[in-house]
Amino acid sequence: MSQCLGGVRPYDTVGDPLPRLHSSHELSGCTVFSKIDLMRAYHQIPIAEEDIPKTAVITPFGLFEFLRMPFGLRNVAQTFQRFINDVTRGLEGVFAYIDDILVASTSEADHARHLCALFGRLQEAGVVINPGKCQFGVASLSFLGHIVTPQGITPAQEKVTAIRKFPRPATEKQLRKFMDMFNFYRRFVPGCAQLLKPLHALITPNRASRNIRIGWTSPTNEAFEACKEGLASATLLNHPLPEAPLSI
Repeated sequence: MSQCLGGVRPYDTVGDPLPRLHSSHELSGCTVFSKIDLMRAYHQIPIAEEDIPKTAVITPFGLFEFLRMPFGLRNVAQTFQRFINDVTRGLEGVFAYIDDILVASTSEADHARHLCALFGRLQEAGVVINPGKCQFGVASLSFLGHIVTPQGITPAQEKVTAIRKFPRPATEKQLRKFMDMFNFYRRFVPGCAQLLKPLHALITPNRASRNIRIGWTSPTNEAFEACKEGLASATLLNHPLPEAPLSI
């Protein structure tokens, strides 16, 4: 279904951008945090009645159609991000990232007020949360692969451990996977571009070569290990201070 619809549905290139947790100045001074997880987020968006037949799938039990937005279709992430942005627009201390919402406040009283305002908006929009995956009123929490604290953000330890235990890639495809994992946290590693330079030299633009074995050398092996060690000693990123001078 996704392949058929993907061919006739253009990419949504003007959708609302995903928020950047590390660049939000609103986290400065916050000491109380909550994390809200939405229940089967995409399924909370109804499909226009005239488009429902386009989602039909044939099974041994008959033909079925989706009444709610299914996973796997082109533009569903952009569609849901735009929706949740509209729901939370203008709310203080609320950061929505698809189906995960962070609420950050400078005091418990403000936090209770922020949560009440958010829940009111979610109720109006008919959005259902998943209580089992929510956290409320804590001093630190894990959010989008990061640990958020009053001081700043750091990579989540389990993610760092997974990267440190990543075996030396044998093929270009495996190397790309490692670099994708590492690049997600590159902002925490000083001099990251220089560390990655020898590994980038192993990457070719030819997709057909992705399963060819990599010829490791002493410099590339040292770069691979240096990346892992650099992430192990990752720097804590302080929350941006809105009153501080900004250099670009």
